[in-house]
Amino acid sequence: MTHQQFLCRKIYSNQQWKEDQLISVDTDGMIVDISPANHNDSVTLLDGILIPGFQNCHSHSFQYLIAGLTETASNAPEDFWTWRQLMYKITKIISPEDLYTITCTAYLDMLRAGYVSVTEFHYLHHPSDADRYSDQAIMAKAIMEAANTVGINLCLVPVYYNRSGFGKNILEEQKPFYSKNLESYLSLLSDIEEAGFSANTVIGTGVHSLRAASLEDTKEILNHPSSVAARHIHIAEQVKEVSEFENIYRQRPVAWLLDNVDAPTSLVHATHLTQKEMENLAKSHHTAVICPTTEANLGDGIFPFVDYVKQGGFWSVGSDSQVCIDPLIELQSMDYIQRLITKRRNPIKASDALPYSSGNHLFNQALANSARSSSFKLDLSVGSQFTGLLLDPDSTDIYAVPNEKIFDCLIYKASQRSIKMIMNRGQVVLDKNTLINEGVIHSNYRTLKKRFSKSLH
Repeated sequence: MTHQQFLCRKIYSNQQWKEDQLISVDTDGMIVDISPANHNDSVTLLDGILIPGFQNCHSHSFQYLIAGLTETASNAPEDFWTWRQLMYKITKIISPEDLYTITCTAYLDMLRAGYVSVTEFHYLHHPSDADRYSDQAIMAKAIMEAANTVGINLCLVPVYYNRSGFGKNILEEQKPFYSKNLESYLSLLSDIEEAGFSANTVIGTGVHSLRAASLEDTKEILNHPSSVAARHIHIAEQVKEVSEFENIYRQRPVAWLLDNVDAPTSLVHATHLTQKEMENLAKSHHTAVICPTTEANLGDGIFPFVDYVKQGGFWSVGSDSQVCIDPLIELQSMDYIQRLITKRRNPIKASDALPYSSGNHLFNQALANSARSSSFKLDLSVGSQFTGLLLDPDSTDIYAVPNEKIFDCLIYKASQRSIKMIMNRGQVVLDKNTLINEGVIHSNYRTLKKRFSKSLH
């Protein structure tokens, strides 16, 4: 078998910096060998600093359309529940073709920002009239096609949404998300799995939230089947839903999940935790998915990040509502919020070992834990995809910076400017901020947004 070979001037692999390494990649884009380089005219030179890419572990691509358009205050109290009204409004009119256009644009922004994979928490399954599409997986296929067009890895998580609240029937505006029962959801999941769109796509399973599904259905979906790539659920995002759950079931949501879901699951927005819940979650094999910019935008609350990290808990980050698409800002925000709370610098210090770098800790933990929320191994080691970001060593943000300070400069200066190329499975998908089909993607999105303009205001 002929392997493609790349000469990397500097690479971050297995949490170590190495120089002048020869990377051998098989026809599936997987790394089969990394070794010191010898002169070889047939290799492809990667003249820069190669690091693993970031994984976006929670996304709703369709919400890209309304990002920034919900910031007008009214006389009524504004919160998460009022924010949902514009979101509901657009879901009634987005076609599969529209979803493809929106998702292409959102995923292109993610790629530019350094996200090389995205976990799409997908619950926009059909229009209000559920019988409109004979292919119940058509919206999921639009997302998979968009990911393939842009060149980003996709963990697609079809989501079960059966109720409007605890024991309450679905609302009219929620019908685009609706699965009438567990059987219909499993049928949808099966159809999506059979679509098998590309090698860059894996399929997970998810429940929208404990308020949107019965406890029995939640246990069934999150504990089965064992073959799915990842399991996800929104949980404990709002004080209101935590209080309602506790009043009905005499237990808090995260405590209930820890008692009833054995399979490793990604808990998105596990914001409102007691000390005991936080400690038990940190000791478990579940992962907290934190979306700092969205949680701030919606006024959700603050995840107890410092204590959770010190307890050794698994965590990852996501762009969620797309109000900000930048992994560097998500990581930076988690730390800065804790600095404001503790009135200290570098409060996330999880080890007494010196020297300590907050940027290195954030990067390494995000890299290690993100695979738990997507199943993609992207650490630039033997057996992982040859997928990553090539940084420009002449970028003013990292020029002449020692290796141990590179991630500090990237994260705390939020330096997307340093990215000059993005690889996915050995193929260049972005080079010097130019994507081959970028003009078409943006043109199609501008046409769509003009057509939607009246509905967005």
